[in-house]
Amino acid sequence: MFGKSILRLISLAVAGIVALVLGSSLLSSVTSVVIAWRVGNPVPLILVCLGTVVLLLISRLNLGALPSMVLEVVSWIAGAYLSVIVFFMLLPFGFIAGIVGFGSTLVVVGLVKDTGEIVDRFSTLLDQATSVAPRVPLLAQMSSVQVSPTGAYLKGYIIPHTHR
Repeated sequence: MFGKSILRLISLAVAGIVALVLGSSLLSSVTSVVIAWRVGNPVPLILVCLGTVVLLLISRLNLGALPSMVLEVVSWIAGAYLSVIVFFMLLPFGFIAGIVGFGSTLVVVGLVKDTGEIVDRFSTLLDQATSVAPRVPLLAQMSSVQVSPTGAYLKGYIIPHTHR
């Protein structure tokens, strides 16, 4: 009985030490990227962004059960790491700016990670909008637009093309 509790205590101590070591190295790497950005060196941030995007795109591939699961976890960790970096980069502009940057980075990471859900929602909204369009007068007029090489015609008005 006493041996099991000591073994459990030792395992918890080892887990705590590992967590402290990994946390301190993570904090120092975030600090170095943010300080490099503030000094005017964007290369570490660009490398973190590129690495995150590459991990997110690779994790979308079907490589098998175990590699896909590991890449899924690593890609979300990389996205969270990038979000934390953006939070600390925007923190001098205010806490709200940091939170907004953190959240928007997570949204972008989610969009890069899984575009299928966004495309499904967009197509659903587009279907709903096209079903409502004939009932809205302005949208009904917009659906009667005809485009030709010389211009667009809308209920007798000619809108010429402008070439720049």
